[in-house]
This record gives sequence, structure tokens and C-alpha cells, in this order.
Amino acid sequence: MQPPPPRSSGGGQIIPASPGEASVEEALGLLPIREMADVEPIVFSWKGGEVSVGYLGCLRWRVTGGPAVAELADARRAATHVLDQVFKGASPGCEVAERAPIRIHLPDEDGALHADPKMVNGWSYSGARLHFDIGPHDELLPFVTKLLTENADAAWGFGVEPQRPTPLGQEFSFEAFSNAPDRGALCRQLASVVAERLRGSAHPPAALELAIKELEDLGHNLWSWDAERVWGWDYVMRRPGAGLIVTRSAGEDEDENTREEVVAIEFRPPG
Repeated sequence: MQPPPPRSSGGGQIIPASPGEASVEEALGLLPIREMADVEPIVFSWKGGEVSVGYLGCLRWRVTGGPAVAELADARRAATHVLDQVFKGASPGCEVAERAPIRIHLPDEDGALHADPKMVNGWSYSGARLHFDIGPHDELLPFVTKLLTENADAAWGFGVEPQRPTPLGQEFSFEAFSNAPDRGALCRQLASVVAERLRGSAHPPAALELAIKELEDLGHNLWSWDAERVWGWDYVMRRPGAGLIVTRSAGEDEDENTREEVVAIEFRPPG
């Protein structure tokens, strides 16, 4: 397998507001991201250090900081390890003052963590498209965990072959459902396949969207009734392929390895 090409200096960087203005990195005094082929796709850098993160599949992550490499069982553990590296030696209650700003390179854009001037030891995030407050320092762990999970599919680790699920086959097409002698059994079979995908995904909503797209390619008319939760047919236009309803319910367990993912499938063509 050929290693990925070195990251270009212009790839996804925040562009200065006007010609001749100092770059974000120069203005903030940040260290440049190393132009190394084996750097992981997500990079956290601050004045004095850098740590990079790559997805390994099956919920696992690799975190590289200096000479140390760690493999973690899920995104929350990976985020915890990242923050341990970033704030090593920082005084409790002074993390923002001693580490901000922290530059974050993501596969599709760059951003940075800044001090929130509205609170003591609070963080805000700014990127090319978004700017928002995160909250006190304790809120940084859930923020970084969410950041990792949402970028997992684009952040496969160096040397790792991306794992893609086998596309849903014709046995789940609209025609197959329409002609099935036991539609309930076919619904349960499809629900089992989709639920297994979600349980093995670092970002279940993205895995569900991929399954929905594959079902649309198989002739099903599907629209989002409730973001990330329920998909059904377009009940306004009544387009061809209407009948399938896909419902996802997820547990609240923060541990990705034990989190429950339940998928229910119904086939009820509108009469």
C-alpha cells in the first residue's frame, strides 16, 4: 500500500482575511504541522507540542504524540488520551491560560480552540465554517470525543486500509419487499444487518445514512422524518418506491463498545 501524499500547506487551512495578513499559525504562534507521510489525519498542535489521531476501525483509534503511540478501544478513551497529552504539566484551573490556542487539523478543514473571554478557564471553537462556545474546561472531553466520531470515516490511520461494509443486495430491494411472501421476516433480516453496521461504526448516524442511500439505490423512496432516527417515504408526493420505514433507537451508554443500537424496519406501502 502506498503511503498518502504529504499534506500540502494550503489543504484546508483557514485563509487570512486579506492579502499580506499573517497566517493563523503565525498570528497565534503555533507550531506548523509536520510534513511527514506517517502523521495521522487528525492533528492537535499547540505552542510546545503536537499529537495526532487516526481511526483503525472496529471503534479503535491510534494516538501518536512524540515517541509514544497508543491504541485505544473507542473515541472517548482516545479523546481522553489526547487531552492528557495536551495538558500534561498544565496547572489545574489554568488549562486555557497555559495552552490556548490549540490548532486542530481535520480531514476537511482546520480550526482552533481559543479562550472564551466570557468565562474563566472556558473554551470556544472557531473554524472556516463555524464559531461557537464550548463552555468550561470540563466540556472539552465530550467536544473532542464528538469531533473524533464525526470525522472517523475520513480519518483512517496511516497504513490502515479503510473498512467498508458490503453494500446491501437485491434481496432488500423494493421489488423484493413488494413480492416477499413473508415481509415481516425480510424486515427483521434487514433490521439485523443495519443494526450490526451501526454497532460497529464510530459514528452510527453516518452509517445509517449510508444504509439509507443504498436502500434508495435499491428502489426505496426514503425521506428523513426525524434526523438520525426515522426514515420513511415522501408522504406528500407519494413517489414510487414508498413503503419502507426505518427507525433507529440508541442507548445512552457513553461506552461505544457496550452501547445498544436497535433498528426496526416496517414495510407498509401507502394505500
